[in-house]
Amino acid sequence: MEEHVEQYGKLISKHGKSRFYRGIFVVLAAAFAGAGALVFFSISQIGKKGFQFDGSVSLLYAIGCGGILVAIVILLVGHLLTRNQPTFYLYERAIRAVGRGVDRTDLYEDIEDLFFYTFSQFCYRPSSDAPWIFGDGRMHRIGFLKDKLAELHATYRSEKLLRAIKQGKSATFHCLPESATWSKSLVANTRNMNYPMYSIEVNQQDLKIRDKSIPIQRIADVKTNLWIERAQIVDIDGNVFYQTHSTAIMSLDALYALLGKMQEEHIPSPISSS
Repeated sequence: MEEHVEQYGKLISKHGKSRFYRGIFVVLAAAFAGAGALVFFSISQIGKKGFQFDGSVSLLYAIGCGGILVAIVILLVGHLLTRNQPTFYLYERAIRAVGRGVDRTDLYEDIEDLFFYTFSQFCYRPSSDAPWIFGDGRMHRIGFLKDKLAELHATYRSEKLLRAIKQGKSATFHCLPESATWSKSLVANTRNMNYPMYSIEVNQQDLKIRDKSIPIQRIADVKTNLWIERAQIVDIDGNVFYQTHSTAIMSLDALYALLGKMQEEHIPSPISSS
């Protein structure tokens, strides 16, 4: 722990498996197990105190065993759904994921792609040749984790990219095809990220997307509308330079922060959030 504090800063929060999520399976299992136990109890009362049952007792045994069996299956399914979900440790400068077959720590500034699904799921990777790390609603305080991760990544990643741009280099952001992001909006639990991506390039003068470019000084706003699931880059004349699905641009908060910092150094009024 001392080593982590020295390298990555203090631990902000830990996010393991959600007790509420696991509790749903426990409650359902208890309900079916209770129903099965009640049936077995009823069998033991047949013929006592006027309690009569004219049907087949074997049917009651089958129902009782079925209730117990369903309860076991529910608990097993709950276990299988949560066992592969890693535990996340949010540090001041890095995030660590620990789980089955993974124990990886990534500095926020080194995370190249951070993707947020429309619902409570996210994934990230430090480079295109590194495996994705996934997190979702099965974790404790998923909302806080997503918001804090987005905030810290935007801060540290944009600062690193700004330093690179000042040295004459370019910053690259990746975008998913809009069709892929719409499908993930409708089927949020899919973890397939094997899509051909295109790039947004930012240098000292321009922002370039495919065959289009716009001077940094002419960017007025980066808008996102979660209701209609659209993201737009708007110029100072109010024209939409580029638009796509609201989740298509990887590390969108870092891009937004980078453009704001660049404009603060070049023009009087930085871009504003909407």
